Amino acid sequence: MPVKKVTRKEWLWIGVTYFAKGGLKALNVEKMAKSLKCTKGSFYWYFKSREDYIKQLIDLWAAEGTESFIDNTGSEQSPKEKLRKLITEVFRDRRGADFEFYLRHLGQKKPEIKELISKTEMRRIAFMAGLLEEAGIEDSRMKAEIMYFYYLGWYEHNKHTPATDIIIAEALQRISFICGLDL
Repeated sequence: MPVKKVTRKEWLWIGVTYFAKGGLKALNVEKMAKSLKCTKGSFYWYFKSREDYIKQLIDLWAAEGTESFIDNTGSEQSPKEKLRKLITEVFRDRRGADFEFYLRHLGQKKPEIKELISKTEMRRIAFMAGLLEEAGIEDSRMKAEIMYFYYLGWYEHNKHTPATDIIIAEALQRISFICGLDL
């Protein structure tokens, strides 16, 4: 098997894939190295330990699963357009599969992870609430929370279904109903 140079990001993204399939038990360095067609040693080039890797993996989730979506709305003009873009992109994204399910499970055992999940969710909800408030929607915080929890249930129900335009349009229709804003 030819060996290739693998980046830190590639190690992290393969970890997202494996973690999403089986949680911590699935994070087997040897198997991930085989998938990446590299040596196990390159893992230790980027990560001090398995715990360091897990921390960086969760940090990637927090950044890519929140900040990248928020940043992508910046090109839109109005709060309504930003909200529509955010919702469309988030509902289309299927990279995580069961990542959050396993992360929440891990958070029950590790308070620091539970706290990170909570902070990340508060950041997501606050951003949506801010957009709703800018759009003149009353009770923006409560509506943002309902939208967020709707999304979590919707994702669990649809995570194995392709994110077609029809499915996204239906989700946008429901979110429009929840927030009282025609998206």
